[in-house]
Amino acid sequence: MKLFAFLIDCLKKRWGNEFSPHHFRLPVIWHDLRLPITLVFRVLHALGMHAHNVKRLMGSSVKGPHYLLLLMLFLGSVQNAMALDGTSFITKWQTTAANETITIPVNSFYTYSYDIDCDNDSTFEQTGVTGAGTCTYATAGEHIIKISGTFPAIYIANGAEKEKILDVMQWGNIAWKSMEYVFYGASNLQISATDSPNLSNVTSMSSMFNGATAFNQDISGWDVSNVTFKIKHFQI
Repeated sequence: MKLFAFLIDCLKKRWGNEFSPHHFRLPVIWHDLRLPITLVFRVLHALGMHAHNVKRLMGSSVKGPHYLLLLMLFLGSVQNAMALDGTSFITKWQTTAANETITIPVNSFYTYSYDIDCDNDSTFEQTGVTGAGTCTYATAGEHIIKISGTFPAIYIANGAEKEKILDVMQWGNIAWKSMEYVFYGASNLQISATDSPNLSNVTSMSSMFNGATAFNQDISGWDVSNVTFKIKHFQI
């Protein structure tokens, strides 16, 4: 509801953007909110991820209602970009029913001790979690989850949460130990993260994206020099 209230205000008031070498100023209704230029780059990157959808919906012409669509995409991208903190492992998930629970799947072979922020408010409601953490949401929709601490592997592994995970928004400073089966079966997965995972302790990426049919991002910048096993890495 806050997003739509903001949207109405934007339509009623003029946009007043100011540029400087270091900051980008948002609409005048956010009087003193200045965003680092790196955040602007993240927003533009996120908008680029939606470009094909905009083109498909709008064709070659932009008319009145389409400006509203563009504004909504921009605001959604700002919200996503502001969720990034540079250190946490940040993912986006989808629930389809009221009071639905998302279980963060872990690999029982490893030792965990991590904190969970279920509602993207920078408050970690659960700390020192050693097994599969859970987040329950009163309403259906998209939800951003932040994880911080010792979290050696996520483990979708073609399990119950495989269709709920939508996006890896940030890898953060997690020291990963395995990428085996981590997104196996995650058919809705995209990776919008602009950083790269720390794979210095990873030797296997077997079946990492097996069955992740929507995934089509460039990972050529990842350092996989220590990885020796990549069997069925991208098999569908």
